[in-house]
Amino acid sequence: LPGVALPSPGAPPPPQAHANSLTRSIRAAVAPKSVMKYANKNLSEPLTHDAASDDSYRADPLVYLGGLRARFTSEVLAAMHAATRAAPSFSAPILVMFGTENKLNSYADAQRWFSACGSQDKTFVPV
Repeated sequence: LPGVALPSPGAPPPPQAHANSLTRSIRAAVAPKSVMKYANKNLSEPLTHDAASDDSYRADPLVYLGGLRARFTSEVLAAMHAATRAAPSFSAPILVMFGTENKLNSYADAQRWFSACGSQDKTFVPV
C-alpha cells in the first residue's frame, strides 16, 4: 500500500453509536432495510454554500435522500470502530483533507484520530 488519502474521516464514530451498538446489530440482522433516523440528522442541511448546486443535487433522481438503512449504518460504524482501533498501527503515508465547515464529522475527532495514526509521514489539511 503506497499511501492513504482520506476525505473527512469520521473516526471515531459518534457517541450515540456506542450506546446503540447492540440495538443496531440486532436491527441490521432482523430488519436490514429499516431506517436509522439518528444517523442522518444533518442531511437536511445544505451540502454547499451554493444554493443552486445544492438544489440541483437534491433534485437528481439518482441521489438517495432517504434515511440511512440499518445494515449500511451498522457496517459503516463497524468500519469506523475498526479504523479507530487500528490507527496506531498505520504505517503508510496518510493525507487527511477535512472541511472546516463539515457538519457530519467532528473536526476535533478527526484531528485526534490523525494524531493517533502511527505513520511517520502524515499530513492534515483543513479546507
